[in-house]
Amino acid sequence: MQSRYPYWLAGEAFAPNHDLIVHDKFSGEEVARVAMADEDAIDRAIAAAVDSQDAMRALAAFERQA
Repeated sequence: MQSRYPYWLAGEAFAPNHDLIVHDKFSGEEVARVAMADEDAIDRAIAAAVDSQDAMRALAAFERQA
């Protein structure tokens, strides 16, 4: 298991300096750090989703699933 995990936005991995620390619920030990998106990243993600609508609509259902 990795100790750090990025978030993915429009096919790219991002690992900004702000992490969410994940703890084991039984031992309380830190098990990982997950990159947290900021407001700008969320806006970019929404824009990327809107921009991809036409391309996704053109795909058959089995292609979208893959």
